[in-house]
Amino acid sequence: MPDNFGECRVQVVWKGRGGLKVGELSRMLESQIGKYQAPDVLVIACGTNDLVQTSSMDIEMSLKDTVTEFKKHVPQCKVMFSNVLPRRKYKGARDSKAIDLKRKKINMKMDSFGGYHNVVFHPQFPYKSTTLIKGRPDWVHLTSLGCSVFIQNLRKTLLSEA
Repeated sequence: MPDNFGECRVQVVWKGRGGLKVGELSRMLESQIGKYQAPDVLVIACGTNDLVQTSSMDIEMSLKDTVTEFKKHVPQCKVMFSNVLPRRKYKGARDSKAIDLKRKKINMKMDSFGGYHNVVFHPQFPYKSTTLIKGRPDWVHLTSLGCSVFIQNLRKTLLSEA
């Protein structure tokens, strides 16, 4: 993804890996603490890979526990949650519509979680978007336009906090 945040005047470092699940997020963050200068802002964009096999309650609790633990180590860091993005297809799902409803429920719960100082909303990403989410053989990752919209939403949220 491009890291042009213009007037936000922030340095963006992307950490993560393909297939990341919320249960792995805490270990990944712990491994970064102390290696780098503490961030001013941490944006968590995770959860989609868990939707088919993990209950919404378990996803929510894991995300909340991760934020709570991270804040113990880096209390001055603002933690933001990026709404879980939809996919055109959810691998292994019998009912993609039900999985997408689960995604929306998680977003609603995380939007109201007090541990997050802000939420990055992505209203431009409808379920099964054909312009923002790639088609065959992928059905999962963002198109170039999708990446640009994601970055713009993040940028807008960061600017609103300045």
